[in-house]
Amino acid sequence: MAETIRETGRLEGTGIELKLQNKLKAGDIDILTESHIIEVKKSLSALDEKQLDKLINPSNKNYFNYDNREVIYYIEDVTVKNKTQSDLVEKLKDQNIKLISSLEELKEVISK
Repeated sequence: MAETIRETGRLEGTGIELKLQNKLKAGDIDILTESHIIEVKKSLSALDEKQLDKLINPSNKNYFNYDNREVIYYIEDVTVKNKTQSDLVEKLKDQNIKLISSLEELKEVISK
């Protein structure tokens, strides 16, 4: 996946661990581009709402999207298996977070 992003010329980093001033871990970023934070998951069940909140909620004490980059979730299997996952997908849409499941679509979004 990082290689696909690298091909766009916009890759800034992968596997970035972010720490608070007190050295405690605030979170991590799977892939960072000049205008996107991309979180990579195998399925919807791997989505963590606490992590999502750190990316979209400036009042979260562990918020780390200070550059206001667009958040993308790249999820290999986007099959909705229960109401909780369905609600989560709706929450992502309501927050204007892109849910992408193909490398071609990801490359197209990153290249814009």
